[in-house]
Amino acid sequence: MVKRAAGPLHLFHDGQRRRLPLPADLSRRQIRQMTQASIGVVEHIRRWTAQGDTSLSGLNRDAPGGFPGPFVEWQHYPAGKQNLPASGFRFYYHAHDQAERIAGEHGHFHLFAPLPDRKIRDQIADFAHIIGISIDYHGLPMRLFTTNRWVTNEAMQPADMLAVSLKHLDFTGAEPADLAQWLRFLVRSFQPHITALLAARDDKLVQLARRRQRSAVLEDRRIAILSQCRIDLSLHIDALQRLK
Repeated sequence: MVKRAAGPLHLFHDGQRRRLPLPADLSRRQIRQMTQASIGVVEHIRRWTAQGDTSLSGLNRDAPGGFPGPFVEWQHYPAGKQNLPASGFRFYYHAHDQAERIAGEHGHFHLFAPLPDRKIRDQIADFAHIIGISIDYHGLPMRLFTTNRWVTNEAMQPADMLAVSLKHLDFTGAEPADLAQWLRFLVRSFQPHITALLAARDDKLVQLARRRQRSAVLEDRRIAILSQCRIDLSLHIDALQRLK
């Protein structure tokens, strides 16, 4: 569960307005897989648009008028255990107070991976945070970001371990099913960016831990975001097309 910060959040703005370029060493296979995933992302958006919906519309269908209807800040969507598939991968959507959101952000998804080590699960938590995905008021992705440990009370794992987990991302059984599939496509499409942000997260933690204990850094309520970048789906697809 995401916790509120004690006092103003300290955001690292160095990458907030910067878009990460595609790696120069992408293989043909990677480019093809990312392109196919991007097509999946766009097809879902087109389908939702034709129905008068967005990526967020199915999150609270039971509410009068559907989502966002009576949207409650800090509440997790979907409610209950709909977002806990058998694979252990999970996600939820929520929004902070308006003052804590970046310009244009409606809210964001938090995506989590299961932990393979039972000892870690028993002692801390049974999940690790992979990535946050900010969504604008049109239901489109606009930012990727990583968080400090305290934010989701995760059992934080190294970037290289999470990079492996990304390859096995599986939301089968999660609801809404179309949203779960869209998120999977989105992660595949931006996988190099997510991997880079996780590595940058670990580097930032090393830098911050030079002045004090790492454990103190991980619980510092003034530090919430450790790495982030803007994303634009149209520009991303154009960049992939130029590499083909």
